[in-house]
Amino acid sequence: MESKNLTKVSMNLSERTINNVEDLSKIIGENNRTRVVSSAIELAKTILSQVKDGKKIIIKDSNGNEQEISFIIG
Repeated sequence: MESKNLTKVSMNLSERTINNVEDLSKIIGENNRTRVVSSAIELAKTILSQVKDGKKIIIKDSNGNEQEISFIIG
């Protein structure tokens, strides 16, 4: 995370969102909530930019089965 040019932001988050941040924290191994939220925003931006450009997001399970992930943008 970039440490220069920081802007302090205050947000009111639902309990569900806080729980999601905590779950993501465990998944990515990061205890700092600010870094977790920042990482989630970067990931969302990357994925949604690719989808907006017409690319598809495909996941493949351990058996080789593929499934397209759909996103609604807008």
